[in-house]
Amino acid sequence: MSRKLHICALLLVISFNGYCQVNKKIREYDRTFQFSIFPGISTNGVSSGSYYNSFSLNLFGGLSAGNRVLEIGLLTNNNLKTTTGIQLAGLANIVGANAFVNLSLSEERAMINSEDFVVNRKGIQMAGLLNYVLNNASGIQIAGGLNVVGNNFRGFQLAGIGNSSGETTVGLQLAGIYNLSKESVGGFQISAIFNYTDPQLSGLQLGIINKPAIIKGGKSTPPTRARGLQLGLINSSKAMDG
Repeated sequence: MSRKLHICALLLVISFNGYCQVNKKIREYDRTFQFSIFPGISTNGVSSGSYYNSFSLNLFGGLSAGNRVLEIGLLTNNNLKTTTGIQLAGLANIVGANAFVNLSLSEERAMINSEDFVVNRKGIQMAGLLNYVLNNASGIQIAGGLNVVGNNFRGFQLAGIGNSSGETTVGLQLAGIYNLSKESVGGFQISAIFNYTDPQLSGLQLGIINKPAIIKGGKSTPPTRARGLQLGLINSSKAMDG
């Protein structure tokens, strides 16, 4: 019996220590300016992913926890967490691609278990190839290739190839080939080839192929003020009232 009690006590101690480690405060610092040659080779040293900067100038590529005002990169800008302001990159702006770099295992678990852990972007992103945000974004995204938002987007997206959001889009998506919004669109999708949303469109789809799941209107049950319009060669929807 005493052996079982010892084992239970040991498990309780391990669990308590694990809990303390998981809730360990994650290290973050603030800096006014960062100059970076490559990620990890910067004025913030090899731990640049732990710093929030007001301004960043990245010769080839930069890495930071986030930026407040302005970030310019010849090739790439990489932010691990929520960032705001203006990002200009010759190749790509990445927000949240690797949010756990420079963290211990306990710190990584603390971030994953935190209910308010999201990586968002608010402001303007302009890139030659790609703008990427892990969770939510609002503002303006302009890319020669792709704009990709993991969850919700609100604002204006312009892309040479395609725009996509993993959940809802409110605003305007304008693309050379396709626009995708997985859950709903409140606004406009305009592309040369394909526009898609599931389930509901409230606004306009203009392209060769347009496909929402539902377009509701005044005759829907219950009636709604939402309206939808499709203009294209092939228009398809599972249900339409309008």
